[in-house]
Amino acid sequence: MHTRDPRAIAIEMWNELPLPQIKLGMNPQKGMVAVPTWFWIDGYDGSTFGTDETLAVPEERCHRVVDRAPGGNAALDAEGHVSTHTECETFWDSLSVEIGVWPQAYDWDFGDGGQHVNCPGIADCLLGVGRPYTDPYTGSPIAHAYTWSSLGKGGASDAYTITADITFAAHFRFSLNGASGGGWETLNPRQVSTSATQKVQEAQAVLSRP
Repeated sequence: MHTRDPRAIAIEMWNELPLPQIKLGMNPQKGMVAVPTWFWIDGYDGSTFGTDETLAVPEERCHRVVDRAPGGNAALDAEGHVSTHTECETFWDSLSVEIGVWPQAYDWDFGDGGQHVNCPGIADCLLGVGRPYTDPYTGSPIAHAYTWSSLGKGGASDAYTITADITFAAHFRFSLNGASGGGWETLNPRQVSTSATQKVQEAQAVLSRP
């Protein structure tokens, strides 16, 4: 891209930057009413990331040059004015653009009409990806207990659909020939999404004679 507009370059870089390919993990795979299910995101750990690029960008510099008559004197036009023409030369500058990306918010929808779990802000989002089920005594930052069985919901799966969205914020800064162009400037956010289904059953009490 032969442009000197740092924002235009940053927007193109940001739009082309691959975002994490995420999947949704859960434990247990089949849920029980009133028993919390752990949820987490595979493929992204909540860390910041970014990219940078240095481009050679053109700048055309032009100036007026006096025409010379034979003998070296300034040439005159038909009206007696000094005759001039424009000469241009292209110079190449070094433009560096840096982009920083971080999770701005997570949105978990557990599919049962319950409350979404949002965590705006970098500090609040550190646990927004959840935690894989490795130690049941540690607790999970993203867990949900269903009130009703998913059986009878209709459709082929008879299951709840759980959706997780991550909104990524981004900003950029630039330098021209090594000189800073100023502070960070905001770019429009982007979002990735993943979903999975879970069947939830209700335990039935069975009475038996002694």
